[in-house]
Amino acid sequence: KKGWKGYLEDRRPNSAADPYKVAARIIKTVKGVEI
Repeated sequence: KKGWKGYLEDRRPNSAADPYKVAARIIKTVKGVEI
C-alpha cells in the first residue's frame, strides 16, 4: 500500500446510445449544413 494513490476512474462517455441512431443524427446534421 506504500505507493497507492487511489482509484483509476473511467471518464469515457456512456456507451448506452444506439450507434445507428447517433450516426444517422450526425449524417442528418452534416447534410443540412449549407456551404
